[in-house]
Amino acid sequence: MRSTFLGHRVVLVVVAIASLLAACTSGGSLREAVAPKEPAVVTANVKDKAADVPVDTLVEVGVEHGTIVEASLSTEDGAEAIEGEGGESGWTAASRLEPGTAYTLTAQVRGDDGKDVDLVRTFTTQTLTLDDQTYPSVAPLKGETVGVGMPVIVTFDIPVKNRELFEEHMHVRSTPEVEGSWHWISDSVVHYRPERYWPAGTKVTVDLDLNSLPAGGGVYGQQDQNIPFTIGKKVVTTVDVAKHTLTMSVDDEKLRTIPVSTGKPGNETRRGTKVIMEKFSSVDMDAATTGVDSS
Repeated sequence: MRSTFLGHRVVLVVVAIASLLAACTSGGSLREAVAPKEPAVVTANVKDKAADVPVDTLVEVGVEHGTIVEASLSTEDGAEAIEGEGGESGWTAASRLEPGTAYTLTAQVRGDDGKDVDLVRTFTTQTLTLDDQTYPSVAPLKGETVGVGMPVIVTFDIPVKNRELFEEHMHVRSTPEVEGSWHWISDSVVHYRPERYWPAGTKVTVDLDLNSLPAGGGVYGQQDQNIPFTIGKKVVTTVDVAKHTLTMSVDDEKLRTIPVSTGKPGNETRRGTKVIMEKFSSVDMDAATTGVDSS
């Protein structure tokens, strides 16, 4: 009985060895069967100690064989941080850069092999003068209440050549929602008008995402703008040229009608829809501004 039991053990060992050899032959080596996990590879689209980095750069961090744990971009002195967006395999800054500024980019990544990899980049952006930047002034002003016919007027102190690009970064939101569009009067002035009049009481916000956006010819946007304003009552004045009368209505209710002068044959008052965009306590009306000798 003893010799028979030992014989069985020998057979079992031989079978086990044969099975292991067969597995190695059909599926490769044991090392190949359990491949080691790759370490993380971390990249950024700015080089360490780089100078004159374009201000329109959106800083990015890329990751292979790993996951971003955290990433941050801030000025070298830590006074200003730029927020970012991303997932496990990448991170992108949410805004462009300021001119002549030193930045520090840091990222911590955990590799598929379980080990952490740190990335640090310091760099400086290009220097721009005021002549290299175009400032957007906006009307209406922040917090103003204006009439239903008031357009949004953006005036640039230096002409914009990349109109289409700028327009893609200029947004008007309103409650209730109102359809409208931009129209460039020149390279320096662009208007936004609703398809019809603004509804009375509408809340409007103008968002200009233009800071460090290339305007063309080496010029960049100087600043973002966020301008909320409100539409007041619907005040409409209708002039009947033939009858020489002016009728004023507020919120579609007629308030009064008064007599007015509408010119004379050959010099009639020009017809059309006119938007009253300014109000003064007094104004000197001089016909010389229209080419008429007032002396």
